[in-house]
Amino acid sequence: MRPEEECFFVQLYQENFEKLERYAYVHLKNHSLSEEIAQDTFHEALQCLEDLLSHPNPAGWLMEAEKNKIKNFKRTKSNCAQFFLSINTDIGENSVSVSSAAALMEERESYHAAVAGIKRVLSEEEQNLLRWLVFDRRSHKEVAQDLGITVWTSQKRLERIREKLSKLFPGHRGKKYF
Repeated sequence: MRPEEECFFVQLYQENFEKLERYAYVHLKNHSLSEEIAQDTFHEALQCLEDLLSHPNPAGWLMEAEKNKIKNFKRTKSNCAQFFLSINTDIGENSVSVSSAAALMEERESYHAAVAGIKRVLSEEEQNLLRWLVFDRRSHKEVAQDLGITVWTSQKRLERIREKLSKLFPGHRGKKYF
């Protein structure tokens, strides 16, 4: 990176990071996730630095990039919930109308088979990581700190979990749920 590029990027970061982090917090209601999204936005900006240098509104570019990241994050979380609901149609007798006891038993068996499959293919550590990131909505940064690993390692482990689950549930292959 040339000195003028570094100066441009540092100034852009200093002027916009807090604003991007606050914007993300308004939409995500989680400080760690907000920080992670803002950092990821600047990581993307660094990768596109040549284009950003000639952009008429670099701060606007950052905001649009962050809006897209927030949208993608929310879509991924929503898809994850749909995935687990699709393998767990038994989400409560009061919330799902079941026309017969046989259908209820079939749904429960399907759910238990899915859970057993997940426990069979994922180690306990992988199950914990999945639960923390997906159900507890913790950020990769928080999980990485707790486990004493890097954020990248946490992200890579989740990627491997996705691969294992896509093999277990081939009907959902190619869809990014979480």
